[in-house]
Amino acid sequence: MTASRGVQSLIASITSKNLSESPSRETEQKIHLLPHTTEPVMFGLCDGVEESLIHNESITTNQDLIKSQLLCSYQPNSIPDEAANVLIEDCMKQVQEMQDIITRMEEQMASEKADIITGPIRTALLQEKDNFQDMLQNLLTDLRQASAEIQTAMIETDDYDNFLNKMARWSLPNAWSSYTTDASQHPLLWFKNLKLSLQYLKGYLDKSRSPQIYNLSVFQNPRRFLIAVMQEQAKGELQDLNKYRLQSQILNRSLPPSSPPEYGVYITGLQLHNGLWNTKLGVLQETLSAKPCQLPTIWIRATTNENKTSEQCSVFPHYSCPVYVGKYSQKVCLKDSELVFHLPLISKMDPVVCAGRRVHAVIVL
Repeated sequence: MTASRGVQSLIASITSKNLSESPSRETEQKIHLLPHTTEPVMFGLCDGVEESLIHNESITTNQDLIKSQLLCSYQPNSIPDEAANVLIEDCMKQVQEMQDIITRMEEQMASEKADIITGPIRTALLQEKDNFQDMLQNLLTDLRQASAEIQTAMIETDDYDNFLNKMARWSLPNAWSSYTTDASQHPLLWFKNLKLSLQYLKGYLDKSRSPQIYNLSVFQNPRRFLIAVMQEQAKGELQDLNKYRLQSQILNRSLPPSSPPEYGVYITGLQLHNGLWNTKLGVLQETLSAKPCQLPTIWIRATTNENKTSEQCSVFPHYSCPVYVGKYSQKVCLKDSELVFHLPLISKMDPVVCAGRRVHAVIVL
């Protein structure tokens, strides 16, 4: 008992002073100066899009709530028309809201058209906007047709029979497979992500803001955007596009860039699979975790084919990491049709080992 009291007294004398002391002002100032890895610009966000990102983080919870509500309307051994109709109405509201956003974007761009110089990158952004608009119109047409079928209690074709069954079971219809690589998503989750992508695109097209970082997952066709980066450089130097290739480099810094690069673009939105990116050393290394690793900001620019000296010098070899169009909740099919570009990574592993382990990156929002 005496020994126990002695240990307790010793612990109390050691800890009581430290626990009673409050952090000094100098310590608090240092804490506030520490870089935050979730700065909005790290994800390619322009001003005014932060709220959309916060809203998007709650989608998973909303998805579970939606499922629990729709379960009440589900009738076994029949097409759950009532459940599907509730979901279709909500989806139509999402589409119409996005159409309103595009209308306001076009009105603003029309008033600024004379002051804007349209280069290859902006042309690619405008093409993304037009494709987005066409997609929304097709989605709205499908949703209205399905809603009309439910209201008249008629199923005229097998296509809409499958459409309603898919919607009522909280998955995307087969007719929309060309718009996404992940058809297993809940429809409302998918529409929420579409709306967030549109907010990103709106920020990139806003003349009053110069995008510091582009989130590559925003683009329906990321290859076209990367080609536009090369076209921008070729146009500025009055050279043939065939003379250029993409050069990419991961930025080893804790804080995001405060301004756009002098040439090229900064991109984000890439996750590394089957490997780990060591941010302190700036190298790829092996990992036992199955979880993907978020890659830091990447600098993409065009360089001539003759210039082979721009790669980072290192004692470690470079692994040409394939980058694919990704799926948020499923494994990616690693086929050439989904390949976007190759990202050179300084690697502590032998490149042959990396290839054998299928180390790759995917573009996800």
